[in-house]
Amino acid sequence: MAILSRLRRMVSKIECFATDERGQIDYIAAEKDPSFLSFDEATCELQGVSLWSMDDRTKLSFGINLYNLMVKHAIIKVGISTTYFTRLAFYKTLRYNIGGTLLSCDDVEHGILRANTRAPKELFPPFGKYDSRRELARPDLDPRIHFALNCGSKSCPSVEKFSSEKIEEELKVVARGFCEDDGNVSIDFW
Repeated sequence: MAILSRLRRMVSKIECFATDERGQIDYIAAEKDPSFLSFDEATCELQGVSLWSMDDRTKLSFGINLYNLMVKHAIIKVGISTTYFTRLAFYKTLRYNIGGTLLSCDDVEHGILRANTRAPKELFPPFGKYDSRRELARPDLDPRIHFALNCGSKSCPSVEKFSSEKIEEELKVVARGFCEDDGNVSIDFW
């Protein structure tokens, strides 16, 4: 988890450099930040991380933190997708090498974190019957994961740091926070 923490700090500094007075991130400026190249290269260190040896809580917290980092990195690197097809390609084709296993954002979200369930509008789960990555899938689908993942949309929850020691409490907190916001959940009594 130390490597993800270091990468997260690096990308946060880049975002700070590229944030304007309104709080908007200029992703073109972020990519031009001199430290972006160092961050880009440092992500290669994830090749030395083994998901296969992680217990479920560690895999859960690592997977959430990894997904959120991958999305930020991809937005800075290739920009925000503007059409349905570029959005599909964004989440399916951009990959990280994690311990020798190539994983896209969709693989992390739906294959690992969502227990190898198919994504909306998909016919099949990400890891097929003979795909060895099926072993990386969590045993059960925890719907609170939705409140921890940030796909880059303005309506997504803020990006938090999750730890294996406190993951259950952290998921409760983000789920409760999302549901308590009237902009996300409201009851209409007519």
